[in-house]
Amino acid sequence: PYESLVEIPYVFEERKRGESKLGARQVWQYLRHVLRLSVETGEIQLLLRYAAVGGVGILVDALFTSALAASHALPSLSVQAMGFEMSVFSNFLLNEAWTFRGRVEHLAAAQPAFYRFGRFQSICVASLLLNLGVSQTLYQFFGVGGMEANLAGIVLAGIANFFANSHLTWSLWQDEDVTLPGGTVERRRRIPRALRHLPTRVDAPL
Repeated sequence: PYESLVEIPYVFEERKRGESKLGARQVWQYLRHVLRLSVETGEIQLLLRYAAVGGVGILVDALFTSALAASHALPSLSVQAMGFEMSVFSNFLLNEAWTFRGRVEHLAAAQPAFYRFGRFQSICVASLLLNLGVSQTLYQFFGVGGMEANLAGIVLAGIANFFANSHLTWSLWQDEDVTLPGGTVERRRRIPRALRHLPTRVDAPL
């Protein structure tokens, strides 16, 4: 039900006396706290749904690429590009209809679907480059096995893809710079004007 959200930062300074009380126990408590919040808000369900859709996209890519490669009608690079594009398109439709359904119902009042698809496409291309960069770096420079390097690239790129799309493509919030008293400029997140008079309850967390 909020129209805006402001983050006020704080700065850690060098300790002048004593020892830090931050240890393994506090780190474990923090991780448990984040996990509990993700369960209570439904964010963990969002991540699991997104991962399931990603798995479907891998299957679509493999089937489409295999079918085109068997015909020998197109060069190998073109076949791979078309398979990737088909997986992106299918993933977008599934995420719209299932993963982010509650957000899409609200975002339709503020932005068209092709706008979200454009962002999703850009993020997926960036994630692909991240995947290739990580896997090749681990394989070429750190001697990691091919399968392990590819798996690390997929996991890291997948996590980055999820957070980028959930905060940029299907986010109900928009960013803007706000000058606070004293001249400090802070990043403020606000609900688009077209969404403010709609019901505030959504299936997915803000």
